[in-house]
Amino acid sequence: MLGGTADKVVERTVRWGEGWIAGGGPPEMAAPMYERIRAAWKDGGRDGEPRFGALAYFALGDEAAARGAENLRHYYGFLGEYAQMVVDGMLTSEQAVKDAVRAFQDVGCTELYLDPAFAGLEQVDRLADVLG
Repeated sequence: MLGGTADKVVERTVRWGEGWIAGGGPPEMAAPMYERIRAAWKDGGRDGEPRFGALAYFALGDEAAARGAENLRHYYGFLGEYAQMVVDGMLTSEQAVKDAVRAFQDVGCTELYLDPAFAGLEQVDRLADVLG
């Protein structure tokens, strides 16, 4: 799986990859790249379909959003404004998680990686309860 949005990424995905992954953005940001990769895959003579992944952060429960935002700002801080985009995309409610899963599926995502925005096994338990 390759990530990024440069033309070379599309070429490399078709030539050597199994698919493409979006990182930290909403489904509407991933969808155009999924289409680019799908078209290039076909034009490049690749068999089957590419895998399409996405990464989404979540923070569920009391005070979780604040902890997650602090952690993501620190982790992505070197990227300037991009860090805030990641924070803004963090899923902080049960409904937001359910909506994101559905929306990524609707744009063609075949593998959604839901990462807790801060360390804590309770986050994994909360996610399991939501997705049951």
